[in-house]
Amino acid sequence: ERVVFVEDGLATGAAIMARCMHNLGTPQTPLGGNRGMPCILNLRIKYHEKKFS
Repeated sequence: ERVVFVEDGLATGAAIMARCMHNLGTPQTPLGGNRGMPCILNLRIKYHEKKFS
């Protein structure tokens, strides 16, 4: 009857770093992406700073 949603910060960070290291993903499609693009880690940080401030 009760549902609890929990965000796993460690898993989220690991997923972002994996995409960064393998050059996958864009800020518009964070869970998938295009190969050959630059690292998206800095763009994701800026996106979340704007979104949550």
